[in-house]
Order: sequence, then structure tokens, then C-alpha cells
Amino acid sequence: MTEAYISTRCKKILYMIMASDTYVSLPQISEEFKLSKRSIYYELCKINDWLSVQGINEITVVRGKGIKLTEEEKQQIEQVMEKGGAKEEYIFSPMERIYFIICYIIKSKEAVNVEQLAEYLQVSRNTIFNDIRVVVKQLQDFDLILGYKSKQGYFIDGDSIRIRALFMLYINMLKPVYESETFSYLKDNSVEENLKKLQKIETKLNTSYVEGTLRSIAMLIPLMEEGNEGLYFPDLKKEELENSQEYRLIEEEFPNLIEKEKIYLCLHLLGSRVSMNTMDVFNNYSKESNYELSKTLVAEFEKVACVKFEDKDDLEKALYYHLNTSMYRFQYGIMENKQEM
Repeated sequence: MTEAYISTRCKKILYMIMASDTYVSLPQISEEFKLSKRSIYYELCKINDWLSVQGINEITVVRGKGIKLTEEEKQQIEQVMEKGGAKEEYIFSPMERIYFIICYIIKSKEAVNVEQLAEYLQVSRNTIFNDIRVVVKQLQDFDLILGYKSKQGYFIDGDSIRIRALFMLYINMLKPVYESETFSYLKDNSVEENLKKLQKIETKLNTSYVEGTLRSIAMLIPLMEEGNEGLYFPDLKKEELENSQEYRLIEEEFPNLIEKEKIYLCLHLLGSRVSMNTMDVFNNYSKESNYELSKTLVAEFEKVACVKFEDKDDLEKALYYHLNTSMYRFQYGIMENKQEM
């Protein structure tokens, strides 16, 4: 039997259902645990994942009645509970599984098979196969492809920077997972060592990054250490970036990274703290369409709001800088700092 986990709340809901000889309605569960209908279904999904791993029939909600377990199902659950097969631990939501699968595949040096994912997520193979279908659709939205190598497993193919941007996006959505300190994949010695180096850079820069930013980057650094010469940074003013304090500190703390990886890391540290009018390491003149868009937006606002801006040129310029900066942050998966120094 595969070891599985169940949260304390899921356990209590399950006990409530087991204690009843009649149907337990969703309003009853809502009243008992102060949960919304949506939250109840969320918890039931996690319970069903656990039941599936245990080889027990999943519970179903009968419309207009609620949930009722057979005596056989109750006995099966009780036996698992008594044997210690209901360890209280973090249980992924359906979407958290999708985020985890994508991040796990991105970070893995080799193709990832279904068995690995089922073991980490503590769900059945069938659940993973269903999740893979969702993963394919998620990746398509980012022009990425989920590939498969026979007898090896899954890998993600596409633009390297876009893949990393997706990792940064989804790893931050998994904050509750790595805070649970359950999964070594998300919190190992290399991550902690890289995090300390990044925090040292943060201190020397006398700045403060958005909570979670440095840990997310620390998780990505092992991938950066492999070195990717195919990274492409359009319109980059290389000399200006290499003269930045961020780049010099990166050379001190991460000397083994190849130049392109140092640039990539620098863009994250710089982009996470710059104000919208100081992102000057790129050739802004190449973004003429953004300037035209900023002018159109200002003109349209004047028309709709029936106002006339006296400092129209300055407003258009500020909006133009903001569009450029936002585009680069989006492209590289950079999180904007909430505090400007």
C-alpha cells in the first residue's frame, strides 16, 4: 500500500460522515466546519484522492441528499486509520498538483515518469494521467509542449526563458506546500545555500524583495548552474547591465554561472526592485508600438473622462516606461517589488 496523507480537517469531515447512518448534507458540513460550498468540494476532492490511494471507493454527493457511506466502506476506512494509514500532512489541491507537476518536470534533469509523480503527490496513477491532460492545456497557453520519451517519461519543450518564467509563476503558487516543510524537492540544502547567498546580496543592495522572490529564484538556480547558452535577451544593453551593482554581486556569490546565466539572474534581481522609469538596461526605442499604445490610451482616457491633461507628454512617457517594464517582467517571470527604495 502506498503511503498517503490526509489533513486534519479532511479527517474530521470524514469522521462526521462515518458517524452518521443517514445522509450528511453539505449544509450540515458547512455549519459544522464554517466552510463555503466551494471549500467543501475542495476538501472532498482531497478526501477522494486519499481514498483512491487506499483502494477505497471515492465518496459521491447525491443531489438533494448529501453523502452516505456503506458499512463496508466505513470498516475499510477505520482499518486504514487504525493501521496508521492516515498520516496528517499536506494534501495538494487539484490545481496545486498541476503546478507541482509542471515545476517538478522543469527542474528535473531527466524525463519524469508517472510513478515518480504519483509517489510525490500521494495519489493514484489514474489521477496523474488525468492531471497530465490539464498540464498539456496549461502549457499550450504558454506556447510550450509536454513531450514524452518512451520508457523514460515526460519533459517540457519550448523557449527556455518562457519555461523558466512559468516555473517562477507556479512555484510561487506552491508557497503553502514548501511552507509545510514536507517535500524535500522544494526545500533541500542547495536551495537553502542559494537562498543565503541571495539574502546576502539583498542586504548589500540595501533593498527588500517581495516575500518569496528570493526563495523562488534559489529553487531555480540549480537549473541555471547547468548553463544554457541558448538564452536570448532581445534589446539588452549588456554593458550597462554588467556595470550594475546587482551583476557585480552575482559575480561574487555565483562565480561558476556562465555569463548568460549571470545576466538572467541579474535581470530578476534588477527587475524585482526597479521603479518603472529606471529600467534602462534595454533599448526602449525598439518598442515604438508601446509608445503608440501609451499615446492611444491617454487620448482615449481624455475622450471618455472628458478631461484634458496639461502634462500629457509626461503621462505618455511614464505609461510607456511602465508598459516596457511590465513586458520584461512578464517575459522573464519577474515579480515586481511592492516597496521601492
